[in-house]
Amino acid sequence: MRSTEDTVPMSEDRLRQIFEEGKPDWLLRPAKETCTTDDIVRLLDTQGYFDLLKMTYPTTREAVLERFEQEKLIQKKNGSWIITNLGAILFAKKIEDFDVLSRKAPRVIVYEGTSKLKTRLDKPGTKGYAVGFEGLLEFINGQTPTNEVIQHALREEKKMFPEIAIRELVANALIHQDLNESGPIMIEIYSDRMEITNPGRPFISTDRFIDEYQSRNERLADLMRRMGICEEKGSGVDKVIIEKIAFALVISTAVYAML
Repeated sequence: MRSTEDTVPMSEDRLRQIFEEGKPDWLLRPAKETCTTDDIVRLLDTQGYFDLLKMTYPTTREAVLERFEQEKLIQKKNGSWIITNLGAILFAKKIEDFDVLSRKAPRVIVYEGTSKLKTRLDKPGTKGYAVGFEGLLEFINGQTPTNEVIQHALREEKKMFPEIAIRELVANALIHQDLNESGPIMIEIYSDRMEITNPGRPFISTDRFIDEYQSRNERLADLMRRMGICEEKGSGVDKVIIEKIAFALVISTAVYAML
């Protein structure tokens, strides 16, 4: 491509964008085709959808399918149903049932110490992002290191990382990943830190994370916002920083009280 007076090689990201032009949004592509009504209910957690939106489960299966079709989680084609990538990635009962999602499940790795030399645990997610989100957070929080502090003359164990910060960072990693790239969301836990990464380069400059918001995957973000998983207003990084500062102050105060 032209750059000032010269031509330069295109980056892999730019080439991928060109090749993807004209194709349907990844979220609306088929994850599984020629599905029956029974297949939809067997493969997708339809109850979880209505629970997360705090809606009463419909009395008929037809009403369930109608709602899912309106949300573009499924599509009608030639007398059968297609489960879209959007429907599968959010509501799959088992991600392994969808070949296209085999590399999209979040993966939690816990290491011994501060390096990758020794792995204590390596566990991939098994459910769709929406129906598996709370379970994923519970699992991560159960693996994070703890610090022992004294408050009000009582010795207590405190997690090294605030739960709200973990929630915001994991939700952002799920929503803002580049779905056209392969690779899972990685949550790597060390004895002194946690690293959360997702496929693709940031959609906005890293020095604008605090005061700018752009969603890479609008349909995914909209549904997850309505389900209370994210806010979709650019406040996630702010919350992480505020919570981490407040958390550090609590630990520092407790340590000072011990001296």
